[in-house]
Amino acid sequence: MRKLSIILIFFFSFLHTYAVNRYVAANGNDASAGTLVAPWLTIAKVNATAKAAGDSILFRGGDTFYGTLTITTSGTAAKPI
Repeated sequence: MRKLSIILIFFFSFLHTYAVNRYVAANGNDASAGTLVAPWLTIAKVNATAKAAGDSILFRGGDTFYGTLTITTSGTAAKPI
């Protein structure tokens, strides 16, 4: 029984979801992954992408973005979006 418990704990530790940082920059591309080295271009792409508790959307300072940011999901007190 102890061996089974250890295996289950190990298995479920991999199911834990982690927060994701998404980046937006004026020189980005909406076909990109939204990473630091491959940022998105538009707020429309941010709006069209699923967000979860703990996620961050980071806009590059000094760039100008037009549109309305719409967040349709909510985070938690411990993990805001």
